[in-house]
Amino acid sequence: MIRAIIFDCFGVLATEAWVPFRDEYFGADASQLQKVNGLLKQLTTGHITDTAFWKHIASLTGLAPEAVRERVYANVPDEQLFAYIATLDPTIKIALLSNAGKNRLGEIFTPEQLKLFDVRAVSSEIGYAKPDEMAYRHVVELLGVSPDDCVFVDDQPRFLDGARAIGMKTIWYQDFSQFRTELGTLLADS
Repeated sequence: MIRAIIFDCFGVLATEAWVPFRDEYFGADASQLQKVNGLLKQLTTGHITDTAFWKHIASLTGLAPEAVRERVYANVPDEQLFAYIATLDPTIKIALLSNAGKNRLGEIFTPEQLKLFDVRAVSSEIGYAKPDEMAYRHVVELLGVSPDDCVFVDDQPRFLDGARAIGMKTIWYQDFSQFRTELGTLLADS
C-alpha cells in the first residue's frame, strides 16, 4: 500500500537551473566538471557555505558571484504539480528530499506550497545526499512508514537507485502527464 510519496525538488517540484548552467560552462571539460560537481556536493552536504560556493564557481567561469547565483538559483515552482499534490488523498504522507543548500526551499517555494509537505529533508541539513541510501532511510524514518510503502519521484535516474536499494517504488519524472499516469497506476495497484 502506498502510504507516502517523496518528491525531489530540482527538475520535479521546480525547474532545474544548475544542470544547464554546469553543462554550459563545464560540460566540455571532464576535470572541471568533476571539480564543480565536488563543490556542489560540499554545498549540498553543508561543508561549504553558499557564499564560498558562488566564489569558487565565479572564479572558474569569470562571472561575478552574484551573476552565478542568479543563474543557478533561477528555479521556478511547478504550479501544476503543486495543484495536483494538493488533491491527493490526505492519508498519503507527502515529503520532499533534496540535495540542496541551507534555506534554499524557502527561497523557491511559498509558505503555502511548503505546507503541503509532512516532511522536508534537505541534504545540507541532514548530512546525507542522494544517492546515499542514508538520505532515503532518513526521510522514511521521519515519515514513520516502511520503505516499501513509499514512492520516490526524481528526474535523475541515478537518484532512483538509492531509493530502490532500500525497497521504495520509484517514478522517473519526465513530465507532469507521465508522472500522473504512473502514480495513478501505483495508487490503483496498492
